[in-house]
Amino acid sequence: MKRKLQFERTDRDITEAFLRILLEKPFEKITIQDIITEAMINRSTFYQHFPDKYAILENLQKKYVTELTDLVNNVRTHDGINLKQIDQIMGSYFLKNRQVLCILFHTKTEHVDILKQFRILFADYFRRSSSQLTELEAYLMSGNFLDFFVYYLEHDIEPENYSSLLFESYYNITIHFFRMEQNPEAQKAFLDLIAAYAKK
Repeated sequence: MKRKLQFERTDRDITEAFLRILLEKPFEKITIQDIITEAMINRSTFYQHFPDKYAILENLQKKYVTELTDLVNNVRTHDGINLKQIDQIMGSYFLKNRQVLCILFHTKTEHVDILKQFRILFADYFRRSSSQLTELEAYLMSGNFLDFFVYYLEHDIEPENYSSLLFESYYNITIHFFRMEQNPEAQKAFLDLIAAYAKK
């Protein structure tokens, strides 16, 4: 048991050292020597844990995709993700993991692209939640949903109510897209439609 805990601790030390280096240096330029120096271990210890730096990155992607998948699956309702659940996802996942996620957003390889994995996850969720959405529509919703979270992570902004802000953003985009800015009647009809749908 003690040996297992020591192994897990060293595994964590290597991963944390790798992330610290990623804050200063692009993935492509990181060497094994960089990692073992930062983690204060020898080369043989490193290779007992990971075959190369790519394995560390792949493990990180797997960890954070799995965590978000579990969270999204746990907040599922018959009618899809509601506004309170958007706040929950932002607070308990995206904000909690802000620093690591921002690093991973900008680190891609042949097998690692965490933003793509998140888009697939949300698109799959939206398709399961609404049989009326086409594959393209689900993918577009997923991209918008994810871009909203990424924007606030990368700009270090923490509004009090993410769900309201997301709703207001979609509303304003729709108003501008359909050129309803100067048409109060059209805006009221649109709001009435939203209100009627929300009561279903």
